[in-house]
Amino acid sequence: MNKTKLTLISAFTFLGISLCGCKENNTPIDFSHHSVGDTTYLMAAGTFPTSVDHNVLVEEFTGPNCANCPDAANILVGIESAHPGRVNVMSLFPSSSTFCRPLPGYTHDFRSATAEDIAKQIYADRVGSYPAGGIDRVPVSGEMAMGRSLWDAAVTSRLTPCRISIDLKTIHNAAAGNDTIVAKVTYLDTTIVPGNLTIAIVEDEMHDIQENGTSIIDDYTFMNVVRETVTPYNGTPLGIDRPLKEAGRVYQKVFVYKPKTLAAPNPPINPLNCRVIAFVHGIGPDYTIIQSAQTPLRH
Repeated sequence: MNKTKLTLISAFTFLGISLCGCKENNTPIDFSHHSVGDTTYLMAAGTFPTSVDHNVLVEEFTGPNCANCPDAANILVGIESAHPGRVNVMSLFPSSSTFCRPLPGYTHDFRSATAEDIAKQIYADRVGSYPAGGIDRVPVSGEMAMGRSLWDAAVTSRLTPCRISIDLKTIHNAAAGNDTIVAKVTYLDTTIVPGNLTIAIVEDEMHDIQENGTSIIDDYTFMNVVRETVTPYNGTPLGIDRPLKEAGRVYQKVFVYKPKTLAAPNPPINPLNCRVIAFVHGIGPDYTIIQSAQTPLRH
């Protein structure tokens, strides 16, 4: 039995999905973008809620050459504390931004092609001055990337009931040195609106040099740093062959993730400090985040 089959068996054993009261339809396995499994089934009426809390996704555009970014990070900590478990943060360091260039004597270069793609394609290269933040990719005064003074109100306005739930689970395979990520997206209401699922890996507790006002912090703690996406940066489709999403329709996607090798002199990604953030969003040109969730990569 090959390693791929073993990974699939362990993933689905972990989930322990009961098929009672469900109509199941398995689609072909897609091995692109780390994906190893794609399953859909319909839950029986009355076995799922009609709505759940919406968790807000914040995409923070930040960098070590940004004097006001530590203040913005503190604002986000306050917002997260005010709404426990309801706010998921991704800190983005686009490759082309001068704010994201490492300072002399740096250890980590946080810039990534993923952040660059999101800034240029999702945000249409209109991020502007840093720090900036996108709140569920919903424009405020016509802009998706807004200044930090607007973040609190924008997040609060998005704390509403939601008709989609996301359940995330991870399984570590020590022998293979990888992790299986299982994302289960459940539609709680009938819709024909298409959606994509994006899976991102963020890393915490990374220490490096950071501007702060007119001074330099030699040992600044960077959190929520986007390392890469397991899906394409703009997501993978949910039920592309099934335009109607009935209430109770579940899409389960399984991915195998192994941290990429970073160019020298960067230290390797530390999986023990990583989290998985999953979010469902529009397919464009409206990329509004419908729901998001997170879990540690390794427990």
